[in-house]
Amino acid sequence: MKLYRVVYERGGETKREGGKTPTEIKRHEHLFAALDITALWNGIAWIREDEDCTIVIIIEESKRVTLL
Repeated sequence: MKLYRVVYERGGETKREGGKTPTEIKRHEHLFAALDITALWNGIAWIREDEDCTIVIIIEESKRVTLL
């Protein structure tokens, strides 16, 4: 198995102040253990299908993970 880090962004609160409407963007990071990138891609379907989420990056953190 390999260890992957998935970073995605989700929109937060929108505030009105002085004619401007900034939206807070929240960044989330999760670690996943998967056999390969295809298994990871299927495992993060809940992130991919959420219209409020944008995947920023997927990084392979470790090439070998042993589960006990």
